[in-house]
Amino acid sequence: MPIYNGDTVRIRHLINHISGLRDYVEIMAYAGIPFNNHFTEEIGLDIMSRQLAPNFKPEEEFHV
Repeated sequence: MPIYNGDTVRIRHLINHISGLRDYVEIMAYAGIPFNNHFTEEIGLDIMSRQLAPNFKPEEEFHV
């Protein structure tokens, strides 16, 4: 995963929905990729790693 503005996203941030990263389903919709319950870890990591900036800094907000 990329480091945004020197902020490291940790596993606990992801588990607790405080990472600031966008939801993968939302990103897929913006990219025009249909979500048909066929989703692999590789697809998820590819989509998430191409995110240019998070919605917020880790631990600043809660978002599900």
